[in-house]
Amino acid sequence: MSMKTKNQTSLVLSILAAFVLIFSSCKKTDSFRKPGVYSPTTSASIKDVQVIITGSGANFQTVMLDVQKVEIKEDLDNANYDNDNFADADDNMDDHLKSVDEFGQWKSTGQAPQMIDMASLKNGAESLIGNATAMYKVRKIRITLGTNNYLIDNAGETHAIKLENDVEKVIYIGIHEDDIDEDQALNQQIFHLYFDAANSIKLDNGNYTLDPIVRPFSMKAFGELTGQVFPEDVNANVKIDDGQGNTILAVTEKNGEFRVRGLKEGNSYTVIVEAPGYVTQEFTSVTMEKGKKTELNAITLVQ
Repeated sequence: MSMKTKNQTSLVLSILAAFVLIFSSCKKTDSFRKPGVYSPTTSASIKDVQVIITGSGANFQTVMLDVQKVEIKEDLDNANYDNDNFADADDNMDDHLKSVDEFGQWKSTGQAPQMIDMASLKNGAESLIGNATAMYKVRKIRITLGTNNYLIDNAGETHAIKLENDVEKVIYIGIHEDDIDEDQALNQQIFHLYFDAANSIKLDNGNYTLDPIVRPFSMKAFGELTGQVFPEDVNANVKIDDGQGNTILAVTEKNGEFRVRGLKEGNSYTVIVEAPGYVTQEFTSVTMEKGKKTELNAITLVQ
């Protein structure tokens, strides 16, 4: 064989080897990462997720919820990653029947079952109810309750909170971008949930039932309202009306202070302060700003 033929043969073999190598690499890549699916390959893609619950005051001494399980729903397909409203069509009524669907897959936070006094989580108090790692976008949170839910009224009497069926034992909270606080330095996502205890407990034919009102919020995109009521020990009710049919109840602490978080920006709120034996006071056109605190001037009730 001539030198020229040998060189040509070597060149052909080299090209074939390079082709095989490229084809093999592409095949491995395709088997790992399919088009349209987000497959994180570094630790920076994995977020530490914290689910924190807080709440409003309630006209009860105690509201105990039997929290059995907290889960997050991760969207496994990033084709709709930038569509913040993609999961709005995800029906809660069939979610308990399957662990995965076209909107994502449920993942437990691994938190042990716990009894939480929702009446105590007022004026900024909060409780961590779930902690997990998430590789994908979180679209929804699910809280599953047990059967040992009860309240203690202001007379000191204990009443069971009835849940009629398995569907009523599950609370779903849809998540959007404005509901998430993110700490880039800690690679952490924080989901705050606001449990409206005062409006979630109903008295129906002598039985207390739960119609849970739970709203997600973030510190970055929602405002908060603070103030102090005198006399300090009157245990005043502070009702915050958003003008759209929603009223949030805050109950002052022993020093007269109150704090309500998770209020949407731009709404013109009406604040009503009342206590037995005192003249009710009303403040209108109270506005909120994203990520900021609105503080009312000291409120003095008169008899």
